[in-house]
Amino acid sequence: MKVVYLISFTVLWLTGYSQPQTVMPVDSTRESIMYWTKWLNDLYDMGVDQKKDSLYIKEEVLRLVKDSAYRNSIYPEKYDWPSVITLMKGMELKKHSGT
Repeated sequence: MKVVYLISFTVLWLTGYSQPQTVMPVDSTRESIMYWTKWLNDLYDMGVDQKKDSLYIKEEVLRLVKDSAYRNSIYPEKYDWPSVITLMKGMELKKHSGT
């Protein structure tokens, strides 16, 4: 019976179940909820949209066409992991015309 306990303990220890799980605190204030809701909605906002007989072009798309430095920051010639990590840490999954 001791062998079964020893094996069970070893398996649990190796898989990490014996370690206490930490819980990340969540900011549930009204300001935080409004910020993240706006951020998420903006993430799915389209740059060019067509409704019936009209074509809607967002300011960001126009800036991409006009500003070559901004366009190069959005679409670099070569992507690498350090720049991707920097963007993800800054939560810049989508650039904004204000940046």
